[in-house]
Amino acid sequence: MLNEKIIIHGLSATSQDCALPIPKTMFWQREQMYNFINHKLKFMTMVGFKGKDQEVQFLKHLITRAHVIEKINVICDSRMVGKANDLLSLPRASANLSIIVKYTIRIYSVRSLLGRG
Repeated sequence: MLNEKIIIHGLSATSQDCALPIPKTMFWQREQMYNFINHKLKFMTMVGFKGKDQEVQFLKHLITRAHVIEKINVICDSRMVGKANDLLSLPRASANLSIIVKYTIRIYSVRSLLGRG
């Protein structure tokens, strides 16, 4: 039995994706994953959300089609909070869904900003 929780560290496209009938980045549309995501997945965390099209499409799919999901955590850089927050207004397939957007703040040293570190 598959676990009811997944953690994803971003999604990124590669040139190999273009040769497949369904790109790897759209794995959620494959039958086995589709059934798991839409009917069994309860908790999902996406770490390193960058607002890329594949990430947004996957999260939109989860929010609008996953019937039993209870919690989605999106962890992103502070610059991506607006894009992540846009997902909060989507209609939800699960009445119990809670979406939490968390962000990190990058701190740069003066040395690294000047190219010396």
